Amino acid sequence: MGIIHKLKPEIKDFILEQKKTNSRISCRKLSGLLQKKYQIKLSKSSINAIFKNTGLSMPVGRRKRLSSSKPVKETLLQSPLPATPEAPSQERSSGIIILKAVDYLLGGSQRFSEIIQRKIGTDQKDILSQIERIIYGALYMSKEEETKSSLSYLNEFQYVTEIKSDMALQFSNVFRETRNIKVDLSENEVLYLDARLHTIWSTPYTPYDFDVTTSNISSYIHKHLQENVFLLGMAPVNDIPGKDFFDFINGLYGQEKSILKFTLCGNNFEELEVITPPVDQRCYCVFGAWPWQFREYRKVNKIGEFNPFYFSGLKKYYYIAQVEIELLQPIEQQRVTLIGVALKTALAEKARLLILTNLPAESVSYEKLADDYLNRWPNLEEGFEDFNRKIELFTYTAGLKSSFLPPKINLNKAVSCDVKDLLAVYSHALDLYLKCYFAPTQLQKDDSPSMKECFYGLEAIPKKEKNNTFITFSPPAGYPFPQELAYLCRRLNERELFLPDKTRLRFCVI
Repeated sequence: MGIIHKLKPEIKDFILEQKKTNSRISCRKLSGLLQKKYQIKLSKSSINAIFKNTGLSMPVGRRKRLSSSKPVKETLLQSPLPATPEAPSQERSSGIIILKAVDYLLGGSQRFSEIIQRKIGTDQKDILSQIERIIYGALYMSKEEETKSSLSYLNEFQYVTEIKSDMALQFSNVFRETRNIKVDLSENEVLYLDARLHTIWSTPYTPYDFDVTTSNISSYIHKHLQENVFLLGMAPVNDIPGKDFFDFINGLYGQEKSILKFTLCGNNFEELEVITPPVDQRCYCVFGAWPWQFREYRKVNKIGEFNPFYFSGLKKYYYIAQVEIELLQPIEQQRVTLIGVALKTALAEKARLLILTNLPAESVSYEKLADDYLNRWPNLEEGFEDFNRKIELFTYTAGLKSSFLPPKINLNKAVSCDVKDLLAVYSHALDLYLKCYFAPTQLQKDDSPSMKECFYGLEAIPKKEKNNTFITFSPPAGYPFPQELAYLCRRLNERELFLPDKTRLRFCVI
């Protein structure tokens, strides 16, 4: 241990950062990392001495085994899992919260807890807590730690055979995917929306990367209809405003045409669910338009002065000005007048986006219009570039669909597992779903690092501010995946993720 004082500060900093990032990292593992990164060999005792001097050392000796005589509930609460986001302003968390956010989006843990609660009558919040500990523990804990921890709480119920059967049936429902939304109009006309609601399509052959779960898009459409406002990412990316686009706007408003039904379609265009709007209900549309779109077919009737607008979701100031624009559809000679805002990120630059709507002018709050749009589509040009990349990828692969689940994970056979193993299967499927739909393409290859290697061990700092809970990642020096982490956060922020306290979950990197 006499060599410790001779170490370069950067080496000590590296050791301490690794320990802070992953409190359970071993001295043996750190010794290997040091040899690989700095070509030096440092003994385990020397590394532990550094920890001791900074108050980060682990107790000497074998870890105490959890006693099986204690109540199972108490034992589980002592499991070394990351803090859940129930009290985000008080505790630090870990990167496993990324996985938990996707679980909230899919609703798997919630469904499983409802099944168990109906069978045994135990408090659902307590059941949900136990389920989450098993799900996230399967990925977060090492095999040795998992073995030492008592995770048999749910298996001790006498109703377990009935419970696991019902839970297994929910697996396919949780991950059932919608590819697009078929919109039937009066006069026997049809158009399509991709399931992420980027834009309007004249064909059902939308990219598979835009798939979402059926329950997610179903609740989203119902929400739109209740609020009487349908929010799309952008107008179709064409040189000319399309007939389908005008038909959708007019169909929502119910002027010349009306929308008869929304049909959620699977990957083979099978009908999964039909949503019928209330008769004679007027619904309006909000969408983004890029400054280069429809230049020959739009007339700017009015544009006001640009004023600062603070968007709390990104903690960022924008500048917005009221606009009124008239769009022409030249083939049908249709015209529509739209109001909205032009948006800038700096006064000296040109407008980056037009946020437009056919809402009546007297009912529009322009700040709320900008806020609502940015809440759903916060990434502007970068989001559009990602949209284009996925269309190109879909074209290059000839529209082939591959499941995010490998063949060895058969959700339909999960009923043969006990409850603990069934939840571990769900945990693995959740991890693969996150990798497929939120990670950048380079992390989706077979030989790429796992999501656990890339993200789950990071420290995450939650902070609640008004209606938002911000999860901030501050990766250590030398962290190898900064661009991948930033990409993942941007994709998550495009989805409506809410915590049990109703705050919007948002991810950022510093």
